[in-house]
Amino acid sequence: MILETKGLTKRFGGLVAVNEVTLGIEKGEIRAIIGPNGSGKSTLLNVLSGVYKPSGGTQLLRAFPSEAKCLAASQKPELVVLSRTPVSSPHSLCWTT
Repeated sequence: MILETKGLTKRFGGLVAVNEVTLGIEKGEIRAIIGPNGSGKSTLLNVLSGVYKPSGGTQLLRAFPSEAKCLAASQKPELVVLSRTPVSSPHSLCWTT
């Protein structure tokens, strides 16, 4: 498994935006997140990509605890999260152990 989350949660004060998401992504898979406005899709991607720190749960990359990191231009990311919402740096979306 390339990426795995267990009970991933993000709270903003009393608002629970992402509630205990568990998912797994295998090498070569492409996943999409769909849902109505306000359902937490962008927040989930922001947690996965390191824009927000999770309030709870775990994120594993190749079975190791991991977080999004800025990579040198010569480094190849193992996983990239793409979003239609602009972010401050495309390098913040690259995962590595």
